Amino acid sequence: MSLFKRIKLLSCLILFSLSLNSAEKIKAFAGIRGHSEKPFSYWPLALPEPTGFDPDLLRLVAKEMNVEISFVQIDLRDNWIDIRREVLDKGIADLVSYAYTISEDRKKSLNFSKPHLKSYMKALVLKSSKMTSIEDIQNKPILAPRHTTGYQWAKKNHKGPILTDSPPNFKGTIEDMIKQKIISAFIGDEDNLRTKANNDQKLTVIDQYLMAENLGIAISKSNPDLLAKVNEAIESLEKSGKLVKLREKFFPKDRRLIDKLYAWKLQKVNLKSLSIHEVVNYLSSELQGSNIKLTLDPNGQDLNSLTLLAENISIWEILQIITVKEPNLEIIIDQSKVKLSILK
Repeated sequence: MSLFKRIKLLSCLILFSLSLNSAEKIKAFAGIRGHSEKPFSYWPLALPEPTGFDPDLLRLVAKEMNVEISFVQIDLRDNWIDIRREVLDKGIADLVSYAYTISEDRKKSLNFSKPHLKSYMKALVLKSSKMTSIEDIQNKPILAPRHTTGYQWAKKNHKGPILTDSPPNFKGTIEDMIKQKIISAFIGDEDNLRTKANNDQKLTVIDQYLMAENLGIAISKSNPDLLAKVNEAIESLEKSGKLVKLREKFFPKDRRLIDKLYAWKLQKVNLKSLSIHEVVNYLSSELQGSNIKLTLDPNGQDLNSLTLLAENISIWEILQIITVKEPNLEIIIDQSKVKLSILK
């Protein structure tokens, strides 16, 4: 090989190496090492990176953007006030996706991507307390961490004491606070609360929705170009079906039913304008492949009976839709089955 060719080859190798080293990299905050907020994020000490819905979402977004991603580690001993906002303000992270709700107040200081998931807020309580509605926790102490939308809800709606953190020198978990009756309830995202209740049979989730929220990826307002790229990536993931698969990996498929019910609410759909058959037929089509079955009376003229078999899903929103159409329904509920029948 001639000297000229050698020099040319060496130059190409150097340029290729520089291009690899200069590849765009982004830093993300999607969890705290040693903490679990399943299914959104959990980061065991033995793992170098977090896993869960949020970290996996950011990995997919980074791949769509053709950039490298790293996850920042946060020391909770530092004096954090609003950790998700501060890691962006201080330049520690470029992206934050950690069960982060899009709210009008947060949008004043941060940019948010297009919504990638809808979240539903409920209350976690002690099963033996026999509390079954939000009215049951009124005038009782609850936990709603500051700088969460749960806290904003509590300020507007709760009449009792609101704790924003565990008591001084308390070393236990949120679950311990409930079991030791320091608080009567913890306000949080339903999916996370379900995980806690599934892991501790002494706890249960009140089957009543407090509010529905959209989750998004937060980005500093000083980086509008990154916001545009993230939104393009999310749109691409939606179109390819990858985002749907990711949701179904971490959340029950039945969420799409609840999502639709809330969409109807937001759109102010007049359910009274629909026939009962249209409502039931729609629900049945939405539930294909899920663990819920709706059976319509085979006569097809009048709704004489409707059976709903449910596992790990609230039935109350479905009942609300049906009872809007038929106020004279007799409702029988046990642990696994709901039977609705028209009163004669």
